[in-house]
Amino acid sequence: MPSWSWMGYKGAIDYLDLPLGGVDWLPDAILSPWAEGGTDSWHTGDGKKVVALSATARVFRSGKQDEQNFGTFYDRGEPLKEEEKNLRCVVVGKRMTKVKTPIAEITHYVLLIAPKKSDSPRGEKLYERVGVGYMAGKFIDLVGNGASGLVNVQ
Repeated sequence: MPSWSWMGYKGAIDYLDLPLGGVDWLPDAILSPWAEGGTDSWHTGDGKKVVALSATARVFRSGKQDEQNFGTFYDRGEPLKEEEKNLRCVVVGKRMTKVKTPIAEITHYVLLIAPKKSDSPRGEKLYERVGVGYMAGKFIDLVGNGASGLVNVQ
């Protein structure tokens, strides 16, 4: 069962109410292992390999939940303070703007992920979905390349 899917949880998970036609999606933000140019070609029933999506995990800092341009919604409740410092985000899109706006002020839509206790058999860092959110670019480390990792879908 995919961990990023609503079917991977008992109870509800949150989704964002995004502006219709108002999101600049980043199609390469998350890459499927089955996509053209993927490293392997195999069926999920093989069972010996990790079925994971490739993504860039970015560091973010928390803002106040009542701020206009910051909100996080966790699937299993708020993380503990020590867990929170290990959380990362995958930027999947950003709000379209009609006027030139600094990247630090543009709302980014993110998938919130947490590192798993073990890495993949090939040594790649594994993460799992823990929620969704939106935040201004000023809350996200957008300067660097981020950390490459795999978002587990088992």
